[in-house]
Amino acid sequence: MICNNFYLDLALKTAQQKIKMKKPKKITVKFFLNTNLKSIEKSDGNYRPLYAQITYDRKNTQIKCNYGEYYRSLEQIKTEEPNLLGFEEKIFKRSVVYELGLKGDEFRLKGLGEKYENYCLSIHALFSSYLKLRFKNILKQAQPARFLDVLSLDKTGTDFFTIYEASLRLFDNMNDLIAQDFKEEMEIYQIYYQLYESLLTAEKKYLFPVVIDWLEGSHPIDLEKKLKETRPDLQEKALNLISKIITTKLELY
Repeated sequence: MICNNFYLDLALKTAQQKIKMKKPKKITVKFFLNTNLKSIEKSDGNYRPLYAQITYDRKNTQIKCNYGEYYRSLEQIKTEEPNLLGFEEKIFKRSVVYELGLKGDEFRLKGLGEKYENYCLSIHALFSSYLKLRFKNILKQAQPARFLDVLSLDKTGTDFFTIYEASLRLFDNMNDLIAQDFKEEMEIYQIYYQLYESLLTAEKKYLFPVVIDWLEGSHPIDLEKKLKETRPDLQEKALNLISKIITTKLELY
């Protein structure tokens, strides 16, 4: 790694610990539809939420899957969303290994569900939310102010650049409000999106990188390689920015 910045060092330190630690005991993930919870009735049957039972060192815990919804059977998932279970299993297993790297023999499965809620987050979505939050503060000075109600800044799923493009059309003073550092962060986000666009836009393929992929080290290594080939001038800044966003969001350190 060429980058020695504080944030990236924090993001990668557990990957280094993992290399040094002894091989972990077997981690198993078993998926099931939770029949103890209320089902959704449809014309072709009852649909129930997807859960996973994670087992490590003869202990287990059950966690609701973030990306799975309601299904009538596991076979339905394998047929309609064949990559989902593998994607979720990867997140659970990497989360356990990562926590083992942090806590060693003191690691317990209890509380893993709360960690999973953060570790499973899409980096792309987290990056977009970060820019929206910064942009929301910038827009407090936008004129004419009456147009602020038109924007859906808090609407889930609205693309950041859609909001930004609309703002340029709505407000007279937008160019004066955008500082150079924010322009650079927007450029980094654009580049990141372009580098992984095929993964981010592949509907129900579940190929996109998530937070745990960054924390355990595999994603920053891949991103560094791609940036070195395409935008070496932004390589260090991009790695540091994403690390800062993740560590700040998760309050890991």
